[in-house]
Amino acid sequence: MTTAEAWAKAGRDEAAAEAKNLLLPSGITVKARRPGVAFLAAHGRLPLGLAKRAEGEPSGGGSVAVLEELVFFGTLVAHCVVSPEISTEPGPGRINPGNIPDDDIKFLIAWAMRGEEAERLATFRGGRTMETLVLAAKEFGQRPSAMLAIEDEVLALNFDLAALAVVWRMRSTSSET
Repeated sequence: MTTAEAWAKAGRDEAAAEAKNLLLPSGITVKARRPGVAFLAAHGRLPLGLAKRAEGEPSGGGSVAVLEELVFFGTLVAHCVVSPEISTEPGPGRINPGNIPDDDIKFLIAWAMRGEEAERLATFRGGRTMETLVLAAKEFGQRPSAMLAIEDEVLALNFDLAALAVVWRMRSTSSET
């Protein structure tokens, strides 16, 4: 076995071990895994959603950013769905991305990026609740995500970045007065 074949096999084995049954809106169940921090970082997509909200940043970025997002989402969905394999190359056990229902693709993207979980944590963005949590985390020498027992590494990083944005805002506000 060549190095490339061995590396590809190790990747497939890891994906299979991480995969769980996931019911899609179309009623189809696939084997899927969520991307980790390393995958997101390698694609320049660290989870900054909560941090941007905490800072009140508008979303957007123009047509180039939209095209980059579309390319990333295609890569993301192909990475997450372990079985059936998503591929533009025909073959047994493979599905062409053009044959996947739009609602399934939207669901997979939201699931992979922890959309529902991040939305539940959005109540902490900005405001006194996040400030209190940040101060308590500092007092106890823990990350804010640890104070809430957030176990998902991507969601924890997202939350901690949001907390960092709040700390920056707190510091800039206190230095202005």
